[in-house]
Amino acid sequence: MCNRLAFAGLLLLLSPFLLTGCTQPAMPENAEDEIITEITPLVEAFLTGDISDRRELVQFLSTACTAADGLGGPPKCAPGEAEGTLVEVFPVLESEGYFARPSEIDRILDFTVDGLYAVYRPSPGSDPEAYWPTGEYALLFERQSAGISLPITAFAQDGRLVRLAFSYPAEPAALLDQIPTDQVLLDPVRVRALTEQLR
Repeated sequence: MCNRLAFAGLLLLLSPFLLTGCTQPAMPENAEDEIITEITPLVEAFLTGDISDRRELVQFLSTACTAADGLGGPPKCAPGEAEGTLVEVFPVLESEGYFARPSEIDRILDFTVDGLYAVYRPSPGSDPEAYWPTGEYALLFERQSAGISLPITAFAQDGRLVRLAFSYPAEPAALLDQIPTDQVLLDPVRVRALTEQLR
């Protein structure tokens, strides 16, 4: 009996903490409007397909290059660049990660999308922010390739494009399923309406 009473008392003491841990924090009323305002120029640039508009929103990174061989790590130094030379690059993920130089950016940005699928808050990865930024928002776009729906994720910070990810062969819905629900800021229903409004 004493044990049951002690256990009940412990639950009463812990209940505020347990409830807090299980409750998803509500998004402030104006938060969605702020997100939409910040991402709208990016969404419009992606929907229109205008490379010059997209280029203006790209945020290149200035970071030291490395002459080390192998995958991963900082950007590789180009021929004639010494170890540690500051270079401007843009991170891209396809089958593997790499860094595009300004002279390559138009090729990277030359693609079409069908629409915005969702917006979520990305989680920090294992790579340093100095050359692989997380971004504040991840804009998950959908495109068709050979009849297959494929995602392109644009990572944004302060309204600028800081990283791109081309995911193969996952579909947008499967990719979104991997994102914790409390990190999904605008779901497919909400962004479908936004896409139609901006077209």
